[in-house]
Amino acid sequence: MKNCLDDDWAPDLRFASCALLKKTMKYLDKLLTSNSLPYPKNYSLDEDFTTIYTELLARLDDSQDSIRIEATNALRAFFETIDVHLIVLTICRKLGVILFMNT
Repeated sequence: MKNCLDDDWAPDLRFASCALLKKTMKYLDKLLTSNSLPYPKNYSLDEDFTTIYTELLARLDDSQDSIRIEATNALRAFFETIDVHLIVLTICRKLGVILFMNT
């Protein structure tokens, strides 16, 4: 997916990659909200979050409007899917911060 997103010679491929990523994130959101796919306790979002976010940000600077629009839609789906708690825990883990949370 990453290679397709940064393929500068094939705009149709970049557009299709953004559209597929958007649909994938919406599908994952349904699975996660129905608790069909619970997060493992040691789940780390670092690599996935950084890779997807970076590539979609690069597509916001694409030469074609349709790809920029689809990248924006994919980013919206991405942020709607990502659990805020996982993002906070991942950032804190990366910074070495200990959180005391009420559970």
